[in-house]
Amino acid sequence: MGTSFGAVIPVTGPQIGFPGSVSRLGNPIITARQVLSTAASSIPFGSPCVIIPNASGGGDTIDSVADFIATAIANAGLVASQFAGFAVREVKTALTYPAGTTPGVLTVGSYQAGEEGELIEWGSCTVTLAAGVPKSQQQVYTRVALNVAQVPAGTVGDIEAISTAANDVVSTTGTAASGSTLAVASPSNIQAGQIVSGAGIAPGTSVASINSSNVTLSLAVTAALSSTPVTFSNQVALPNVVFRTGFLDSSTNAVEVTIKVRNAA
Repeated sequence: MGTSFGAVIPVTGPQIGFPGSVSRLGNPIITARQVLSTAASSIPFGSPCVIIPNASGGGDTIDSVADFIATAIANAGLVASQFAGFAVREVKTALTYPAGTTPGVLTVGSYQAGEEGELIEWGSCTVTLAAGVPKSQQQVYTRVALNVAQVPAGTVGDIEAISTAANDVVSTTGTAASGSTLAVASPSNIQAGQIVSGAGIAPGTSVASINSSNVTLSLAVTAALSSTPVTFSNQVALPNVVFRTGFLDSSTNAVEVTIKVRNAA
């Protein structure tokens, strides 16, 4: 008589885990950094973060991309250069518990202003995907400006798997001398926070504001321009970050990303 040890459960896919979970064995680089003490919002686990330089120019504190841009629209242009990693999950003891919490509902943990947070700077972790379908080794994007036509329910700081470059605004410029200010015709879908790129435009330039008439927008140029297209983008490609697999955990919308090269030290 045979002995049964229970039913066999088929493997249908990897366990992605909760947002902010370190997802691969090996030698990930995780650094303890203090969350900016003046941060207006907490940093949810799995959120992309930027380094806030100290007075000497070195990396000191961190803030989420969403809060960084909310603090100053012009910061959108600094997201790529100051990107440092993702906030990763740790066990935190709750001294008080919110009333009315529904059992079984996932509550994403976070780091509060002034707390010491854990940041993965190299390696793999899980994040929440807001738009697109991930593919292995595909570029990871984060949203810096809202556009309801592209992503109706999108928010600043979202992780996205689809490039929205096809919907970027492209405006043909007039003529401008090097070092001068360029006037760009401003259609209604140019908005504050967008990243501006084009020949003669300094890397990291973003739309800080649009004048009250919403007709022209002034940008400093670094080289002489003559009828050169200028592109206004609503998302930033996170440097050296790709999707690890194309598997998406449909129950939590979590997906695995890998930082291939350390951006912070």
